[in-house]
Amino acid sequence: MTKLYFTLGLTALLILVIFAIYVSLNQKNVKLSPGSPEHTVQKYLQHISEDQIMESYSLITDSTKEECDYISFLSSLKNQSERIKDKKIQLVNTYTENNEAIVIVKISELNYSILSSPYENNYKTQYRLNYEGDKWLIASMEFPIYCSTERGSLNR
Repeated sequence: MTKLYFTLGLTALLILVIFAIYVSLNQKNVKLSPGSPEHTVQKYLQHISEDQIMESYSLITDSTKEECDYISFLSSLKNQSERIKDKKIQLVNTYTENNEAIVIVKISELNYSILSSPYENNYKTQYRLNYEGDKWLIASMEFPIYCSTERGSLNR
C-alpha cells in the first residue's frame, strides 16, 4: 500500500513538473493594439532582444536621436539582447494626454545565489512617448539604457 502511494505521489509530481516546463516554454508575447504607445514600447524591446538595433533606433524621436546618436545607442545596447531575454516585462499602466504618453512597465528577473534560494527582483521603469506624424515615438527611456531629452508636460 505504501508503495502505491509513493508511486502515485511520484507520478503526480512528475506530471506537475512536465506541466510547469510546458507552460514556461510556451509563453507568448501579448499582442498590443498596433499604433498604441504600448505597442511602440513592445516593438522597441522586441527589436533589441532580437539584436535589431537599427529598427529599435527608428522608434525614438528625432530630438532623442540628437541626444543619443546611433553610435552611442549601438554601443550602449551591446549585449543587451541576452539581458532582456532573461527578464519578464509586464505592462503596468499607460497615461495619455494630447500627443504625449507615458508607458510604465514592470521588469522582473530571477536572481540566483549559492548561499540562498532564488529570489525575484522587481522594479518599474517608464517610457515617455510623443505622437509625431502618424505614430508614437519614444522620447525618453530608462531601460535597457537611459536616454532622455528634456521632460514634456506630461509628468506622472
